[in-house]
Amino acid sequence: MQKDADIEDVAGRLRIELAGKGASVYTVSSLIGMLYDKLHNFEVFGLILNGFIMITVSAALFTLVTLSIRQRQNRIGSFLSVGISKSHIINIFIHEYLYLLLIGYIFGVILVCIFVYPLYPLLSQIIDIPYKTIGIAKLLTVLVRVLAVNLLMMGISVSFSFIRIIKQEPAIMAEEQV
Repeated sequence: MQKDADIEDVAGRLRIELAGKGASVYTVSSLIGMLYDKLHNFEVFGLILNGFIMITVSAALFTLVTLSIRQRQNRIGSFLSVGISKSHIINIFIHEYLYLLLIGYIFGVILVCIFVYPLYPLLSQIIDIPYKTIGIAKLLTVLVRVLAVNLLMMGISVSFSFIRIIKQEPAIMAEEQV
């Protein structure tokens, strides 16, 4: 063999020579390429999983808010019947849900900080692949995005609920729902 021989050519000749003998020949570049393809598939799976989680969480938040407001429909009807303005009632509910959202958000961030970051070395050993936590800048970006999605879904669900409720007559809404 020559010192400056093409590595792919040598690998091809070795594959032909070793065919059917239970041995495989790979070049470093082909192994890296296969590893890159597998990691890319892993990344795509992660993006799909993130999308599914976002849709599920958004649907759950939407459902919780709309059901909560619908269950309190008779209270809204009573408020309207005694002369409290629609904008004041909407303001009350928006503030209530905003406080709940922020408390849940802060509590979630605290739980992640308590459980995920201290367990980082253990997680790294368990999954047995090179693993790197995200930096502060990326973490802040993720936190802002999560808060923005939560606020958006809260706004959509409160708007949807109140559009349906406000169209009804206050006396009908004030009736006790069975």
